[in-house]
Amino acid sequence: MKQYYAERNGLFNNRLSLSLVELLDCFIQTYRYFYDKNCFEIAFNGIYETNEWTNEKTQIVSPSMAPSPQVFFNVQMQSQQVWPIYEYIEYYDEATLFTDRLSSQVQHNQRKNF
Repeated sequence: MKQYYAERNGLFNNRLSLSLVELLDCFIQTYRYFYDKNCFEIAFNGIYETNEWTNEKTQIVSPSMAPSPQVFFNVQMQSQQVWPIYEYIEYYDEATLFTDRLSSQVQHNQRKNF
């Protein structure tokens, strides 16, 4: 089985053993926690600034998941069974959870916006 960062670097005092079902449950709980706190709002919608005189909104930071999370995941993960998470979580495997396909695109978008 593939070793992840904590295992490779000896960061576990005890062997942690989670089944894929348990791992997916932890993943969805973590996602819900951050979603409920609106932590994905900028990634989904970007940041807008409102002109105090005209009340006109101007986008100052593009969403990193443009044009939508659905399209972003379809393109970046080359799968239509990723988003929305609640609908497709039962189809996730380790490769879906731990892919590195997203990291370069997200980093590129973040550099472009600042």
